Amino acid sequence: MLVKQDILALMILALDGEDIRPDIAYILGEMKEKKAVEALIRMLDDLDEEVARNAVYALGKIGDSKAVPSLIEKMKTSNSSMQASIVRALGQIQDPRALESLQISLKSEDDTVRIRSAEALGMLSTEAVARPLMTALMEDNNRLVRLWAIYALVKLGARERVHNLIDFLHDLDPVIRLNAAAALGKLCSKEALPALRKALSDPDERVRHRAIWALGQIGDISSVTSMLKCLKDPVEQVRYFTCEALGKIGDVRSIEPLLEALTDPCEQVRFHAGNALVTFGGQIVLMGLRQAHGKEKSLWLKEAFEEIIEKVKKKIEVKKAIEDILTHVEKL
Repeated sequence: MLVKQDILALMILALDGEDIRPDIAYILGEMKEKKAVEALIRMLDDLDEEVARNAVYALGKIGDSKAVPSLIEKMKTSNSSMQASIVRALGQIQDPRALESLQISLKSEDDTVRIRSAEALGMLSTEAVARPLMTALMEDNNRLVRLWAIYALVKLGARERVHNLIDFLHDLDPVIRLNAAAALGKLCSKEALPALRKALSDPDERVRHRAIWALGQIGDISSVTSMLKCLKDPVEQVRYFTCEALGKIGDVRSIEPLLEALTDPCEQVRFHAGNALVTFGGQIVLMGLRQAHGKEKSLWLKEAFEEIIEKVKKKIEVKKAIEDILTHVEKL
């Protein structure tokens, strides 16, 4: 019988194959498997750019600082597209040795490299990044670079600059608006709640689902009423992001609308509604999920509902056990 270690060893050996190397590198990154770091570092010099790019992605996801020197060296000889990927990986690893390289890439002629560099510098969370970020904020002509520079500065403690990010939510460019919503969500900025709620009616669907995500990250129940309306959004991605966010916040006003979402025409919406309902538990939720399971035509979703139902049943059992213990203690 194969165990995880055997499978991992086979996957690392498969990195020397031809057809599946990019996929194996990607999967190892998703697994966040540190035992694969050495093999992935060797893949940075692969002649197949897809293999090298997926190795960069994997090293960023794994986050092992052993990869930093090799990633920095790789960036020196890479094209701008690869540099942008490396910059993101260095930000994810959060090793201060990357600071000098990221300062240099922040001055790149390529817009994407500079945008990623500003975001990556914010991930380092050290005061040493403040000066290059301030320079980018004042001198860079790309609004996305300035936006992520502000995000990084706020993360470092410059909370007075949150209003600058909020202003970007009103930009004419939807790409700027969705990035502003993402940044405010990452910062869990309650100052942005009114503007983010307004963004739920943005004409661009990408902005709407990013605003929903941000409100879920912030987790303030004052936004629930506005968010519930998004369960009727014409775009299915907005609807299932809404289910996810409502589950994260956990306000009981969401239960009935989420039960109704179990009949949504989109399978992903029904799935995310079911997952969100696990947060609440209770007999009403259990009954609604059982009804949805009985009516479900999709095989994969029917199986998913079975797992979700088991989670809710477990939650009910745990709650009952706690209540019994408390009742017993009161009688002592």
